[in-house]
Amino acid sequence: MEYLSQRNCPGCEQDLGYPNVRRAERGAAELQRRYDDAKQAHSGQAGVIGDFEQAVAQDSQIVIAVNREYLEWLLKSKDSLYTNYHRQVQGEARLPAQDRDHIRRSETDERMFPGYKDEIVMGALSLDNTGLWSYGLFHLTLSENMIHQRTTFTHANTFQYQSWSKDVIGGDGYRTWEELLGYRSDWGGRAMLAVAKLAGHLTPAMQRDDFAAVLLRTDGNRATDDFIEAHVYGKVTPSAVSCVRAPTDAETARFDPASFADVPMHRNGVESKVNALNKKGGLCIAYACGN
Repeated sequence: MEYLSQRNCPGCEQDLGYPNVRRAERGAAELQRRYDDAKQAHSGQAGVIGDFEQAVAQDSQIVIAVNREYLEWLLKSKDSLYTNYHRQVQGEARLPAQDRDHIRRSETDERMFPGYKDEIVMGALSLDNTGLWSYGLFHLTLSENMIHQRTTFTHANTFQYQSWSKDVIGGDGYRTWEELLGYRSDWGGRAMLAVAKLAGHLTPAMQRDDFAAVLLRTDGNRATDDFIEAHVYGKVTPSAVSCVRAPTDAETARFDPASFADVPMHRNGVESKVNALNKKGGLCIAYACGN
């Protein structure tokens, strides 16, 4: 019997592997087909597609966007834990979202990560240490060697799972969705997933520096964000963070103008906490402002 939702065998406790990774691996052949079809459909762009694929395979990382208050709390200790929405609600660290949003978040995550949604930390695949402005002005890049074995990706925000699912109505009239294979990948397949999704968005004139805006498109509005979503199984501590990116003045003015006057103070405070954690916690987290 295959226990897709379990990390360990319920009978003998043998480690079965990360359930999100095992679920993604089921669609490897379908992802290969989607990748091949995308390259064939845009064969005239073979050069730029190859460059894009190489950039994603070699340089892409997972970035989590947070607000400044949460980041400063996270940087207090190397033993702090980044927790997802469900853990925060269960631990009474935050109130549930409004009913509609709470139900949608819970339903979506249970559908995508059945039985283990509490274990999933979400981020976005990025090429320039920039995350989703709609989730916060401060962006955390995770170190590949700390998370690659337990990370998977979906074609887009999991809130959009219907776009890679089919409608199923049971004999009793119950309506549900069956996920189509080939829209998830493990760490090694993330470049194939990016090509399958974005080959048609590339043009011959594009250079390496143009790819970041193709891979992750964000204008501060969650409804229009378009990105490849990352899912890390298990705990994320500051030791998994390789870079903290603060917003420039121009980015703050665009995405959170109400906080503009306090930005220099906030940046200095975050930088000080990063430096202190590096010194006292023995970590090695880079700090950057802008690209």
